[in-house]
Amino acid sequence: MLEVAPLFEQGDYTKGLQSLSTLKNSVDDFFDNVLVMHQDDQVRQNRLALLKQLRNLFLQTADISYLHSS
Repeated sequence: MLEVAPLFEQGDYTKGLQSLSTLKNSVDDFFDNVLVMHQDDQVRQNRLALLKQLRNLFLQTADISYLHSS
């Protein structure tokens, strides 16, 4: 994820999104095999913080929640 931020800062959104797309398998694996809402508060907070960082990277390009289907 660290390599994506400089690409976005430079306005190279194509390369940034291509780099983010390489995380697909890791993100899928995370959601398939990791309990985000863990009973240990510190573990839960760390996992939520990781997801927030990933979300913030995606939001640097576009907030897809504004897309509406017709």
